[in-house]
Amino acid sequence: MKYNFQSIKRNCKNLKMSLKRFTHTLGVVEMAEKLADIYKADVEKCKLAALLHDICKRNGYGRYKKYL
Repeated sequence: MKYNFQSIKRNCKNLKMSLKRFTHTLGVVEMAEKLADIYKADVEKCKLAALLHDICKRNGYGRYKKYL
């Protein structure tokens, strides 16, 4: 399955995440990209996992499923 990271990232901005959590998440995305490069992992999959790692923390999975 092919994901469009930029599209998902844009949708995440609309999910009412706090600025602090969204900023944290973008930092995790940057680190995931660096680690994927070091460990020769799929960069896009790692970035996507990092972007979504906290997405359900506030309101649960059901609310966000439509954005994925």
